[in-house]
Amino acid sequence: MLSNLLQRFAGTPDEVLRKIQMGGLVRSARLVSNVLGNPPPDADEMPEWIEEILMAATRRICRYDDEAMPDPEDCGSLEATKTFMDGMPPQTQLEFQSLMVLLEVSPYVFGPVAGRFTQLDGKQQDQVLKGWETASLVPKRTGFRAIKSVVMMGYWSRPETWPAIGYSIHDNPGVPSPQKNHWKQREEPADG
Repeated sequence: MLSNLLQRFAGTPDEVLRKIQMGGLVRSARLVSNVLGNPPPDADEMPEWIEEILMAATRRICRYDDEAMPDPEDCGSLEATKTFMDGMPPQTQLEFQSLMVLLEVSPYVFGPVAGRFTQLDGKQQDQVLKGWETASLVPKRTGFRAIKSVVMMGYWSRPETWPAIGYSIHDNPGVPSPQKNHWKQREEPADG
């Protein structure tokens, strides 16, 4: 009886567990933000310090040895990522920002070095991210995949990245003509 009632109002057992986990993630991030003296995650406007964590993660995840690949910061991937996130439900935005907060302090908890993620050098940040990617803890690996998916969406949505992989919006038969014209106008240099 109680099980049926819970399912009716809260969802399946898996959905209930996810809600509990995500609620704990957001509460933990608010607590950490408070301890650090920073504003907590906010679905209406991402606090600047969380943007810095997101950019640091983007720099490491979207770093390529190929010189043809643009730097994530130079091609505007942070703004593209934020635009992508604006399309997410507010609760998902809070959860993602909360994940950024936990990434920031995870070196203190999981190592391999102690310090805030944004204060580590590139090699140490790579070690932290690799630790998340290969963790035996499923939530940690899942968190890494979420971070990687979101930052890659922002990076690869930038037209500056397309030539390096041979993509051309103009040669893609699936792109409607109005979109092709929009991008053509953006790509053409301004007459000076």
